[in-house]
Amino acid sequence: MTFKNNKTVNPGKIFPLIFLLSMCSCMHSTPQFNEMDYFVEDDYPVNSVSNASDLEYQQLMAEATEGGWPGFTFLIDGPDGFWAGGGGRVDIPSKIDMRKNQMFKIGSVTKVFTAALILDLEEDGLLRIDEKAEKYLADEMVRRVSNLDKATIKQLLNHKSGIPNFFGYNIAAMNYNLEYFNHFSDFNKSKEELIEFVYGYPAPFAPGDDWLYSNTNYVLLAIIAERITGKSYAQLLKERIFIPLELDHTCVEREGFVQGLARGYDAYYGDSHFYDTYRDNMGIRGTGDGGIISNTYDIAKFFRALFNLELFSSEQLNKMITQYPYNSWQEEGQTITSGYTLGMFYEAREGQAQYYSHQGYVFGYGSDAYYFPDKDTVIVMLTNMTGNEKADEKRAPFFDIIDRFAYE
Repeated sequence: MTFKNNKTVNPGKIFPLIFLLSMCSCMHSTPQFNEMDYFVEDDYPVNSVSNASDLEYQQLMAEATEGGWPGFTFLIDGPDGFWAGGGGRVDIPSKIDMRKNQMFKIGSVTKVFTAALILDLEEDGLLRIDEKAEKYLADEMVRRVSNLDKATIKQLLNHKSGIPNFFGYNIAAMNYNLEYFNHFSDFNKSKEELIEFVYGYPAPFAPGDDWLYSNTNYVLLAIIAERITGKSYAQLLKERIFIPLELDHTCVEREGFVQGLARGYDAYYGDSHFYDTYRDNMGIRGTGDGGIISNTYDIAKFFRALFNLELFSSEQLNKMITQYPYNSWQEEGQTITSGYTLGMFYEAREGQAQYYSHQGYVFGYGSDAYYFPDKDTVIVMLTNMTGNEKADEKRAPFFDIIDRFAYE
């Protein structure tokens, strides 16, 4: 059985004029690091799965990372035990090996954190998600962004706002793409500047009438959180999520060096030549739609905390996992639906969720995180290589494991 969701939830990966970026990337030297620059304190539990599973995961990791390629880290945690491993290179020129607890840019997996933050703020009485978003935003922004005078905070969370996406392969994102390609090495935008890229572009539908994945929604959510608290998005995450849940190796991306962060590699030309993406930030450092750095164990702890009600009440969790389907089909006489909740993708069989998940992509980094409620199992995969068919082939066996948990 194919893993249907994997092919539909990587928004923004395809960019026009991609060759411009690859040409620019060759022109910049990147800092040289040593092995200790990649060191992360190991606080992972001891692997405790069966011998057969341990052998399977070790072989999978070895096959995925053979030949001096960039690497993977993989974690699975459930009733059958815990396993975490890493393989490949964290730094190719220096031939430094990947550690299982390495840190990565997690791209749009950040959206799960942002959604949790908003629901936590609601539980404290600082907002209501059924309110219109305009209540908390500047008048000019509301006036110049289509649908922003009508969309609710909930519709930002579940991507039913109809607000254009500033990022990706679409007409509204063209100016973003061009500016990014021309200035990628020092392309650093504020949240408000990112929103300006969709000023004046028409909405594809009225709020609530359809579904469209839009990074703009989550930048707006971060702005709302900041305006109602007077604190930065990074500070809010630290105070309300990172510290309480003891996510010791999770932070919001910032300028400059981050201890323990794997170097990212992207095959811009689609071949086996990987280019270093150290200088490439895509302008999404801590903007709500992306910008968090983490590792497999911290992401797994975060997902478990959500579903174990360690962050907020069952009422808020039920809101977060309410299903908003955008696709359905029949399989073995049963109705299967896929869609988005308030911050996560899901797939459900006869209304019963098989998993909740999110995927992330930034140049040089790919991330996948899944929670399977019936099996009480978390799976997290992080990689520091993107951009060609070979990289996708090496990810495929990991998705076979995810298929197994979702459908068997």
